[in-house]
Amino acid sequence: HPLESPKAAYFSVFQDGEACRMFYRASPRDMPDMICTMTSADGKSWKRPELGLFDFQGSKNNNIVWNDQRARTDHMFAPFKDTRPGVPDDERYKALAGSPIHALASPDGIRWRLLSEKPVLTGANFDSLNLAFWDAERGHYRLYCRHRLEGDIRFIATATSKDFLHWSERVPIDTGD
Repeated sequence: HPLESPKAAYFSVFQDGEACRMFYRASPRDMPDMICTMTSADGKSWKRPELGLFDFQGSKNNNIVWNDQRARTDHMFAPFKDTRPGVPDDERYKALAGSPIHALASPDGIRWRLLSEKPVLTGANFDSLNLAFWDAERGHYRLYCRHRLEGDIRFIATATSKDFLHWSERVPIDTGD
């Protein structure tokens, strides 16, 4: 597809009711990255919906759901369906994206908006797909992200948030000895 190239990456796939949803970074040649979606009834055959939201090569007949170059949030976009009890309808879907990391929300997984113009996490090299979700067992949002330890050692760290905007300090996960 013209939106996609060998650089398409950072795929997120999850079950959403009866359907499967996929979000990914599309990287058209010689153009900025953008976020696209596909849907599937069986997880095998995927369809690109024509959403009519963003122009690409003179047409809005495409599956682009996010294209924001201002905050560079078109990179490492990791959405999920928020299962937190009482979550507002217009924040039913959430995502973390970019480096530094910004928080986004959507009522339908299609129409996204920044929750804050300012990044919600800074100070580290977030150079991988950062995974966030509502941790129902512990009653907060949980994030897993890339983290640098002493020197140039890359490691996985975790952070938590009650509101998806204010996050704890990142703590490297305990892998034992």
